[in-house]
Amino acid sequence: MNITKGEENALKSLMNDNSIIIRPADKGSGIVIIDAASYKTDIEKELLSNGTYEQILETTVQKLDRKLKKTVNDMYKNGVITSDMKKYLLPSGDARKGRVQANQKLHKTGNPNRIIINGRHTKTENIAAFVEEELSSHVTKLPSYIQDTAAFLNKLKHISQPLPEDTIMFCLDVRALYPSIPRHEARLAAEKALNERKSKSVPTKDTLNLMTNMDNDHIPVYSTKSIIQKIRNRRHKKSGQNRNQSKQKQKPPPYEKKRTPNMRVRPGAQEE
Repeated sequence: MNITKGEENALKSLMNDNSIIIRPADKGSGIVIIDAASYKTDIEKELLSNGTYEQILETTVQKLDRKLKKTVNDMYKNGVITSDMKKYLLPSGDARKGRVQANQKLHKTGNPNRIIINGRHTKTENIAAFVEEELSSHVTKLPSYIQDTAAFLNKLKHISQPLPEDTIMFCLDVRALYPSIPRHEARLAAEKALNERKSKSVPTKDTLNLMTNMDNDHIPVYSTKSIIQKIRNRRHKKSGQNRNQSKQKQKPPPYEKKRTPNMRVRPGAQEE
């Protein structure tokens, strides 16, 4: 870095100061320095008061962990996945629970927090990547799909100009977008997409079971508390996928999501 020794020491001092939290702003390239005690208190208050999350006991965490392992082991025993895929979905070593982080929305009155669940190195991280890979071909075909900001700007270039006089331009802000999606509707949509895959080496039913475990088992931890996202509706349509469908040789998917520094975001894990 092109900085003086004094500036370098000042940066190190800030990084090692446990009384403050340094986070990126929610929009733009700003940096926010927050009192650590206030940061933790605000996050915990928001998690337990907004109706999206609920605190659970450690025994519940252990129960969900056993359920996740049983789902993957059953897939292996039934010949649905190979031993390599099993190791990928259930990596050895100590997995951590998800971590709660927050970025302040400086562009909004009162600077509310944007809650983010950091799911890196959790026991559901590889399962999330696997399920997303199975759904990816369908998602990119949706008429509403926009890859990124550059893709959005490119779409704007193809809009006829000038706009009609009665055109209304607006911006829609959805609060708690992912947690607000009814789980049974999401499952039905995912089931339809999975049934339309060209390759069904992993049956739809088993992929949906992985999704269910991913929803239930991705537990953020704050301080000594375990908190899980509430499941508002557990109803779902049973899949008629044939368990004995011939399977192709499987390898752990080479696909890996693009990451922002120190954070990996998965479906259902980020809240507006």
